[in-house]
Amino acid sequence: MPGLLKRSHDRIDGEGPEPSTGGDKKRQVLDSMNGDMQNQVNGNNNRTQNGITSHTDIPTPDAGLSRALDAAASSPPPELFHITANYVSLSTLVERLAQETFIELEQLINDLAEMQSHQVNGYGSSESVQIAIRKKERLFNFAGDYRAKFIKVLVLSQWSRQSEAVSKVIDINSWIVQQKELYRNATAWMGELKRLLSASKLPAPDLRTALEVLSTGKAEWYSDLGFIPPEPYTPKQMLKGLRTVNTLLTIRLNIHEDIPPEMMDFSIASGRATFRVKDEFELDLSIADEDPASQLFFIDFRFSFKPCMTNVPEGPLRAHIEYTANETLRTKSLVGCYEFLHEVVMTHKLNIMRNQAYDMARSRWSENIKVEPVRRSFVVQYWTNRPGPKSWIEIGTRKRRRKTADDSKSAGYLGLRWHRHGKEVLDHEIEIDPSRLSLETILKEVIASHTNFIFRNIKHKLKGGPVYCKGHLSIKHRAHPREPAECSLKMQLSQLLLATIIIEPISGSFAISPAAGAHSWTERELNRLRDPANDAALRLSQLRSNVSMDQAMLRARLRRWQLVPTISLNQETIRKLFGDRVQRFKFFRIPSWGKDWILAFTCGQNGDHWWAAEQQEPLRKLSITELAAEAFQPIRRALPVKMKTVPPIVFDASYASLAMVERSAAAVVSQYVDVRELTRLRLEYEQREPKKPLPKIKAADLFIHYDRNTTPLRSSEPWCNDIIRSQYVGLSRTQAMTTSIITARLRHRIPNIQEMSSRTDSAIAFHPHNGDFAFRLRTALGTPSTVELAARFARVSLLVNLIRVTKRRGLKCSQISLENISVLYPGPVSPLLRSTSNHLTASIHFPPDKSMWVSFQTGNPQIRILDFLTTALNTPGAKGYEGYDHLLVLLEKTLPLLRGLDAMERTRSPNVEIRIMPRSATCYRVRYSLSNICLGYEIRMREKAEDGVVWFADMTNERITPLSTSSSSTTESASAVGDSKSNKASSNSKAPNAKPSEPKSKPDITPDRAKDLASRQSTLLQRAWFSLTDERGDGWNGLGGGILAQVHGAEACLLRMHEAICEAIVEAEALAVDEDKGKDDKMGTSAATSTATSKSKSAPSAPAAVPAPGMTAGGGQALAKGSAQGSGGKQGQVQAKGGQSQAQAQAQAQAQGMGRGQMPGGNMQRQPSQMGQSHGQGQAKGMGVKGKQGHEVINID
Repeated sequence: MPGLLKRSHDRIDGEGPEPSTGGDKKRQVLDSMNGDMQNQVNGNNNRTQNGITSHTDIPTPDAGLSRALDAAASSPPPELFHITANYVSLSTLVERLAQETFIELEQLINDLAEMQSHQVNGYGSSESVQIAIRKKERLFNFAGDYRAKFIKVLVLSQWSRQSEAVSKVIDINSWIVQQKELYRNATAWMGELKRLLSASKLPAPDLRTALEVLSTGKAEWYSDLGFIPPEPYTPKQMLKGLRTVNTLLTIRLNIHEDIPPEMMDFSIASGRATFRVKDEFELDLSIADEDPASQLFFIDFRFSFKPCMTNVPEGPLRAHIEYTANETLRTKSLVGCYEFLHEVVMTHKLNIMRNQAYDMARSRWSENIKVEPVRRSFVVQYWTNRPGPKSWIEIGTRKRRRKTADDSKSAGYLGLRWHRHGKEVLDHEIEIDPSRLSLETILKEVIASHTNFIFRNIKHKLKGGPVYCKGHLSIKHRAHPREPAECSLKMQLSQLLLATIIIEPISGSFAISPAAGAHSWTERELNRLRDPANDAALRLSQLRSNVSMDQAMLRARLRRWQLVPTISLNQETIRKLFGDRVQRFKFFRIPSWGKDWILAFTCGQNGDHWWAAEQQEPLRKLSITELAAEAFQPIRRALPVKMKTVPPIVFDASYASLAMVERSAAAVVSQYVDVRELTRLRLEYEQREPKKPLPKIKAADLFIHYDRNTTPLRSSEPWCNDIIRSQYVGLSRTQAMTTSIITARLRHRIPNIQEMSSRTDSAIAFHPHNGDFAFRLRTALGTPSTVELAARFARVSLLVNLIRVTKRRGLKCSQISLENISVLYPGPVSPLLRSTSNHLTASIHFPPDKSMWVSFQTGNPQIRILDFLTTALNTPGAKGYEGYDHLLVLLEKTLPLLRGLDAMERTRSPNVEIRIMPRSATCYRVRYSLSNICLGYEIRMREKAEDGVVWFADMTNERITPLSTSSSSTTESASAVGDSKSNKASSNSKAPNAKPSEPKSKPDITPDRAKDLASRQSTLLQRAWFSLTDERGDGWNGLGGGILAQVHGAEACLLRMHEAICEAIVEAEALAVDEDKGKDDKMGTSAATSTATSKSKSAPSAPAAVPAPGMTAGGGQALAKGSAQGSGGKQGQVQAKGGQSQAQAQAQAQAQGMGRGQMPGGNMQRQPSQMGQSHGQGQAKGMGVKGKQGHEVINID
C-alpha cells in the first residue's frame, strides 16, 4: 500500500508540467510523508524481521511531519510552468490580415467590373438599378467585415502592451487547474484503496464453539427442532410411486404442457420424462407435485453427438446447467428450457470445432490455415500462402425459421459462411453434420468445392475456344464432392500427350503430371496467379502452345527447315498479321523457297495455324533508334495455310503433316501471287471450290477471264475460249517448282484427236469429245505464272494449229507434246532405219523462246536437206503452222527425189565420184567426175497448172580439163575442181570399202593432142545426156535439152540418168587410155572397160554412207555458175568474200569439213538458231546442230 501510494503520487506528478526548479524538493517532501505513512500503516515504529518485532529508535509521525513542514516552509515555492505553446507574434497576424484584405479587395473589384448594367436610350433599366444596389451592398459588407477584423487586431495590440502580466495569469490559471485535478485523483485513489482492502479483512474466529463441535460433535447452545425421520419406502411403494409419477407426467405432457416441436420425441419411464433432441441432447425431467401448474424439475442431461462425452460429469458445468434449467422451467416452462439447452449445445459444439481447428493448425495443416475467433463463432482461413484475395470459412449459429407461420420464433443451428477469393458464396451446399463434428471433413469438402470451381471455370474457358470446343482435343474434369485429392483436370496437349492438373488440398498449389520441363514453368505461373479460376485457362493454353511449338520445331529440324530467329514483331503487328489471341509464333525458312517467302507457325487459344509470310527487306540500313522503335516490320503479309487431312485447329507435328503443310503453303503462295498479278493486269478472275478436290491439298480453282488484246495473254486469233481454269496439284520440293493443271476449251474442236497419235505426252491431254485440253504448268515458287502461261498458251496454240494442218493433210502423229510433234508420212523401208514400219517420221521441235527445227531418224533420205527444211519451217513473216504446212508439202514432194539420190550413191561405179550438192530444198546439183572428166546437171522443182509440182533436170556447163604435160599440171587441175584429199575424206558419197581414186600421172602429150582429146570426151558426154532427153519412162520424159519428172517418177528418172551418165563417163575415160597406149590398143581397152562396167552394174554395191545435208563432193567448176534455180525463182546467189571467186569460196567451205550430225536416238537434228546464214542465200558458212532431249550435240564448222 505504501508502494501504491508512491506510484500514485509519481503518476500525479507526471501528469502536470513540472517546474524547472523546486520539483525535487516537492518530491522529497512527499517521499518523507510516504515514509511516515508507511510506519503508521505497519503499526508502531517497530520493525519486523522474520516474524519478530524489534523496537528501534524511530522518529514518531508527528516529528517527521513537523520536519517536513519546516523544510517546506524554509524553501522557496516552486516556479510555475510557463506556457509558450501556440503563441503567434502580432506582426505576423497583422501581415496576414493585410494580405487577405488586399486579395479579397482585388477579387471584389473584378467581380464588380463584371456586373455591368445595360442602358436603353441613355436611361438605366430596373435591372441596372438592382445591379447597382448589389454592388453597393457587397462594398458595405466587405468594409464591415474587415473593419471588425481590424478592430480585433487593435484589441490584441492593446493586450500585447501587457503581455507579461497576461502570460502570468495564464500560467497561474493552468497551475490551479492542475492542483484541482490532483485533489480529485487523490480522493478517487483513497476510495478505491478502501474498496480493495475490504476483501483482505478476516472475521474474528469463534474458538470456543469450534472446540465444542470438534470434540463432542454438537453444540449445547444450538437449538434442536425435534423432527421425526420418515420411514423408508418399500420397493412396492417405490414402484407404485413411480407409476403414479409416470401417469401424472403422461397426463401433464399430453394435455397441459406446451412442448416445443424439437422436443416432441420423448418417453416416460421410471418416474421421469426423457426428451430427445436429435443430434443435440437428451433431457430427463420429473415433477414434484400433482398440480399441473407446478414446476418440472431437472433430473439429468446428456449430449447426443460426437465427438463428445455422453454424460456431463459433476462439476461447475453440470451445476450451472441444472440450476439454469430449473429456473427456466419455473419461469418459461419447456420452451425456455429447450432454448437454454439448445444454446448450451451450440456453444459446446462451436468450442469443440474451434479446438479441432487449433489442433489442425498445430499438425499437418500448419502454416496453411489460420484460426481466428470472432465473438461466439470462429473463422478458419485456408490456403494462406496463395497470393491474391483470401478464402475462409466462418462457422457459427444461424436461425432456422419454424414451419408454422404463427410462431415467429426461430431455432438456431450450426451454419457455415464461405468466402472464396474474398467473395461470399451464397449458393453452396456445404452443411455441417450435427451428429459427428469434424472440422477437417468440413474443410476438405470446402476445398473440394473450391477445387471443382476452379477446374470448372478452366474447362469452361478452354471449351470456349475452338481447340477444345470442337473436339480436336479432349478435356475432362473429374469431380469429387468431399475429397479434394480426387479432383483433377485431364487435358490433351497434343494428339499424343496428356497432362493431369491437380491442386494440393492443404497448400492449394497446382501440380501437373507427368513432370516435364515445359510443365514446371506452367506450375510456377499457376501458383503465382491471384485469381486462378479466371486466369489459369490462359496459362494452360500457353502450355499447350509451348508443347505444340516444341513439337513443330523438332519436326521442322528433321525436314531441314531453318529457324528464323531474327524476326521480332510488336503486338499490333502480330494482331494485324495473325489475328488475336496468338501466344507463340516462330518463322521457318525452307531452303528451296528462296528468301521472299517463309513459313510461320502460330499457337494460341484459337488453335495452331500455319501461315505463308512474305518477307521484305529495308530499302536502307536502319539506325539503332529506328530498330528500337520497331519502325520497320520485316513481314509484309501473312496468308493462312489451309489443309484437309491435317486438323485445321490442332496441328499434329508429324513428318507427313509438315510435308503437307509445305505443299499447301506453296499452293497458297502460288495462288496469291497469281491473283496479285491478275489484279495488277486488271484481268477478271474468280476463285471457286473444286468439284473434285485434291485428296490432301485444299486449294481453290482459279478461273481467269482474259482478253486477247491484254498483255501477256495476247493472241492474234481466238483459237480457244476466254475462260482458263488453273488448278494447283503439287510442289516439286527439290526445285521449289509449283505444278498446276491448266484447262481450257478449243473454240473449234478437232474430231478424233486421240486417233491421230499413238502416244501423247503426259504434259498435255485432249478430251476426245468436247474439245477441252489440259497441260501441266510449272513455275518457280513466288513467281507469277502469267508469263509462263502466256508462253505455254502460245505453244499450245501452235501445237493445235500443227495438229489441224496434220489432220488436213491426212497424216498421223507418232507423238504429241508441248515441245515437239512427230509426224508419220508414207515412205519405203530403208535398210538403215531401225523401224520396220513403212512410214517415215519427222519430228518438229518448237522449244520455248527458240525457233522451230526438224529432226529425222538415221537413214531417212531427207536428212540431206535438213537445214533447208528447217529454214522452210521458220519462213520469215509466216506463221508457225504455215511454215509447217509448207514443210509437209516438201516432205511429200522431195522424198522420191532424195530417195533416188541415195540410191545413186549406193549404186555408183567404184571409179566414178558423185557429188550431190543441194542448193535448197527445191534445187539440187549433181556432179560426176572421173580423173579429169566431169558431168553435172541441176534438178529444180517447178509448178505446172496441169501437172502440179514436177522436177526438171538440166545439164550444167561442165568442162573437161585437158591432160597436162606434167604431173604438176594434173595436181593443179585437181585442186582447181576442188578434189582435195580433205574433201574426199569428209565426203560420205563413196562406199565404205571403196578407196578414193587417186589422180593418175599421165604421160607427157602435146597441148594440141590434149585439147583434141578433151573435145572428143565432151562430145561423148553431151551425146549421152541428149540421148536421155529423148527417152521416156514411168512418170518422167525428156524435153529437148532437159528432163521433166513427176514427183512419183523422180526416183526412177534419177536411176536411169545415173546409169547412162556412168556409162558415158567410163567411155570418155577409155578415150584417154587409148590415147596413151595407141590407136591399136584403144579398142581393146574400151572393151575391157565396158566389161568391167557391166560387172560393176551387176555386182551389188556396199551401202554408202549418207552425205551430210547441203554437202556434195563436187569441185569448184560445178559451183562456178554461182546460182541455183528453185521452183519458182532464184533461191539466192553465192557470194564470194575478199575477192575470191564463188568456186573458191565453196571449195573453202567444203574444206572446213561440213558434215551432218547423228544423234543416239537415230534422229538427225540441226538447230536453225546456230546455223550461219540461210542456205537459201547460198552462203557456205559453219553450221551447228544443238541436240535436245538426250540427243548428241555435234557442231559443224
